Amino acid sequence: MNSPQVPMDHRWNTRTDANVNVTLKYDRLGLVTGTTRDLSLGGAYIHTKAVDMGVNSQLQVRFQTDNGGISDFVELPATVVHSGNDGVGLMFTDYAPSSVTTLAGLLTSAGLKRL
Repeated sequence: MNSPQVPMDHRWNTRTDANVNVTLKYDRLGLVTGTTRDLSLGGAYIHTKAVDMGVNSQLQVRFQTDNGGISDFVELPATVVHSGNDGVGLMFTDYAPSSVTTLAGLLTSAGLKRL
């Protein structure tokens, strides 16, 4: 018997309005560009063109960073928790402490982190 998929969404962090350009690396579609609507250390909602990303799909989110004038990026694995016509809700998964530090720096430098 097939039961409907229930989206999982277990937020530990408050999301904050943010407008950050990202690139999603999704095996089925390749690279998809988007912009965050909101962002936290635990996940984000990414505005994209209409794309079909199923709930529980795995992908990589690449954020561009600026570290003392040196352009760099951080890439975090994520799971799709919900998908709509204008984007996807993501939960970051299995990331290294250095990635968390970089993402926290991105949030702070953009004035986005709530204390």
